Amino acid sequence: MNRILISLTGVFIVLLCIQAAGAASVTISPLWVQPGDTITVTVRGLSDGSDISMNWEVFIDEPGDEFSWDVVGLAFPVNLNDADFSIENQNTATNRVVLKNDVPNHGQRELILSGNSVNGIWSASHGNDFINGTWPEIHNEGTVSSGKTNVLSLVGWQGTKGPNPLIPQQTDGGPDDFSIPMAFEGFDNGWIKFSIFVDGQNVASEKVIIGSPQSRTGNLYISTIPGGADIYLDGVYWGKTPGFVQSIPPGRHHILITKEGYTSYERDISVKAYGITVLAGIRLNGTSGSVFIYSIPSNADVFLDQEFMGTTPLTLTSIEPGYHTLRVAKTGYRDYNKEFLIRDGEQKRLIVQLWSGGKIPYIAKSGGIDTEGDSSPQLSAVSGFDRLPESRVENILESGRL
Repeated sequence: MNRILISLTGVFIVLLCIQAAGAASVTISPLWVQPGDTITVTVRGLSDGSDISMNWEVFIDEPGDEFSWDVVGLAFPVNLNDADFSIENQNTATNRVVLKNDVPNHGQRELILSGNSVNGIWSASHGNDFINGTWPEIHNEGTVSSGKTNVLSLVGWQGTKGPNPLIPQQTDGGPDDFSIPMAFEGFDNGWIKFSIFVDGQNVASEKVIIGSPQSRTGNLYISTIPGGADIYLDGVYWGKTPGFVQSIPPGRHHILITKEGYTSYERDISVKAYGITVLAGIRLNGTSGSVFIYSIPSNADVFLDQEFMGTTPLTLTSIEPGYHTLRVAKTGYRDYNKEFLIRDGEQKRLIVQLWSGGKIPYIAKSGGIDTEGDSSPQLSAVSGFDRLPESRVENILESGRL
């Protein structure tokens, strides 16, 4: 049996908050190996309290009637608490997974998950556990669905780095820099895709080709309106739209598309071998905001993007994020015109002082009072109006009448 030794000199990269000092880095090489060759992933920096999510895609080409793969020898010096494990096998009929490890200062542990597939898919999970000192040896085996020529296993781990309260000897979550030797056994041709998330951010995503798997995979093209959205396939980050996701095993997959300021788009798709599945022109819906408009005098007409909306005082809701034009008009007064920006979920409040002549100053509030306007000398020569004192504006805002 060929043995593929994967030496992971850390599989994590820390994405700290803005105040963090220092930068983490990760390298993976080589990305194509023959069975038995060593792959090294090098990383620096993993602080206690980091939330970690690790995903493996294990693809076996031409497994025959039965499939089997093992992950053994994982020396894991980092401690993960509140750990969750999940696995999904595709193109299988029966399934059995065994996780076993010897935790320092705790003892031997074993977990067995098994079951039959439904429509070629089987999944199982185990949660609220811990990984300490050693990573479990994993054995995954079963039978292949009739007519299928490959098996895909999606493996996920999640946890938080820190000392285990069940083991008094631990005072921290382990070193910030560490290595994980890992050996995959049981197949000659296929690939493994590693995807690592730290505190919700994708920090590593690489595919390692093992042996010479046949190219019977499919491809996916995705474009969105607007572009520049993040693409996730089965929880793994692939890049931004528009873009191709290549070498996808045939079968059912889950697509998630996200972009800041827009509602996420997700759906299940079916990918066929040798072809291209196209998801073009997906329109992302923005998360709406609102604007409350108070005018002096009141009962003024309000136009949003040249469309009449009603009279003041008025609240405009379900406004898509982006720039919009506002016009407030009342007979006998000069029109008030403004372009404004609505951000994701933002709620604005605007006080408009209408004027019977001269240039138009105004007072606006969005999370505070901002004063803008024209203080040129010609304003002092304009008669027939009284400006609302800013002290009165503050009293109105504080009273909650807006």
